[in-house]
Amino acid sequence: CKYASTPKTRKEFWENKFKVNLKRDAEVQEKIKNIGWQSVVIWECDTRNISFIKKRLRNYLIRF
Repeated sequence: CKYASTPKTRKEFWENKFKVNLKRDAEVQEKIKNIGWQSVVIWECDTRNISFIKKRLRNYLIRF
């Protein structure tokens, strides 16, 4: 998310946590793809802009 930032305290902990989360998310996306599903990711910060979400979902769903 473009609004995300690393907390100033325990910086090493948070950087590692974010790294692990990204790896896990990529693995989950790959598993979803491997069983024939497709997905779209919407970050929490994206929910601030409903028109963005509508456009993103419309563009995603129009492919079907």
